Amino acid sequence: MKGNGLLRDRRLSLALRLVVAAVLITASIGKLSDPREFAGALAAYALLPSATVTPLAVTLPWIELIAGLALMAGFPARSAGLVAAVLAAGYVVATIAAVTRGLSISCGCFGGIAPASPVGWGDVAWRVALLAATAQVVAAEGLVAQPARLLLRRRT
Repeated sequence: MKGNGLLRDRRLSLALRLVVAAVLITASIGKLSDPREFAGALAAYALLPSATVTPLAVTLPWIELIAGLALMAGFPARSAGLVAAVLAAGYVVATIAAVTRGLSISCGCFGGIAPASPVGWGDVAWRVALLAATAQVVAAEGLVAQPARLLLRRRT
């Protein structure tokens, strides 16, 4: 790997794509299981007009699920990676806003399937890592085959 190193590494991209997919799918399932709880978590950030909280609480988990499934399947990986990157950037901004304002709120990241604890700088770091993973997936797209194609490829 000359020039681009890890940024364009195919194996790393496949691994990160599957990790990001698993995170998004798991998060969506937790939120879809209790949309009211997720709406409450979104409202606690106090970043959105109240009229947008419920529509976002209903829509966002489906976007996460579809992006996660597309990343897992490998198509359209670049588009799904871009959606995941936008989501991750939003998570970073919202978490930084909550931490810097001293809010003692649960992130609402995985709905009711994860223990609730107040957001902190560790959560910011985790979300930045997720954003970095999505950036690598987008940068390396075109080099990573769909997982099914990798498995079904004929040996000559």
